[in-house]
Amino acid sequence: SSHNEEDYNENSVVLQLGGKDPDVLGSASCIGRAFGNYDSINLNCGCPSNAVGGRNGGAALMTNPTLVAQCVERMNESVL
Repeated sequence: SSHNEEDYNENSVVLQLGGKDPDVLGSASCIGRAFGNYDSINLNCGCPSNAVGGRNGGAALMTNPTLVAQCVERMNESVL
């Protein structure tokens, strides 16, 4: 679901997904929505780890804003 920063508190439970495949992220979002009671589901675009970035995930995603947009769009479509 979509929330403003004001809606979050220290007790919020967020599912953060990592990856770069819009279809896989969409499926994972759908599963998270169905089986979890999350306040939010988001995409990790900030992890600087070489283990993640080496697979073009995390912060490395930000070098391809079009792909980030496709991933987030698919994630949103999957949970609405």
